[in-house]
Formats: sequence, structure tokens, C-alpha cells
Amino acid sequence: MPEAPQWARVRGEMNCYIRRGAWYEVLRLTPEEVVLEVNRQYLSGQPTELPCDKCGGVFAIAWDDPY
Repeated sequence: MPEAPQWARVRGEMNCYIRRGAWYEVLRLTPEEVVLEVNRQYLSGQPTELPCDKCGGVFAIAWDDPY
């Protein structure tokens, strides 16, 4: 029987640059980091840009923008 997927969400005042309260699938979990699937893109670390699956455009990620 395959292992059930794990899910995680941000709670409290932690600022991880993803939406608080939303559930994300955990792709990999180690003592040092967690890798989540965000909008069907694999996001690990802080990349500077991300391609759009729908239009094919590549867009900058504004990590410094507040929510």
C-alpha cells in the first residue's frame, strides 16, 4: 500500500512567503528543510523567478513584498 501524502501549513507569525492557513503537500522533509508543492511548481529555497504553466511566461518573485 502506498504511503499517504503529508500536508503542511504555516501557522502563527512565521513569514515563509506562502499563504498562511493554506495546505501544501510535503514533497520532502528533513531536519533542516521542508520542500512543499506550491501551485504545481516545486519551490525550494528562494528562487528569483518562476515560470507559468498556463502562459509560458517567466515572472519575478517579489520575496520582499508584504502580504
